[in-house]
Amino acid sequence: MPVDTLPPEYQTVDVDLTALNATMIYSEVNNMMVSPDSYMGKKVRMSGTFNYAAEENRYYYACLV
Repeated sequence: MPVDTLPPEYQTVDVDLTALNATMIYSEVNNMMVSPDSYMGKKVRMSGTFNYAAEENRYYYACLV
């Protein structure tokens, strides 16, 4: 979905992976894995294949970038 068709509250993000080249995406995602607390509560925009899973009261989300 194009970003400009989203409601305004979804158009602003803290980390935009879609604006980065492959090397920088790898570096940023690696940093997310090494320092996850730095990204808690942040909005991340990415493009890729999305999937989710539910297990009792837990939900897991994934995006293959």
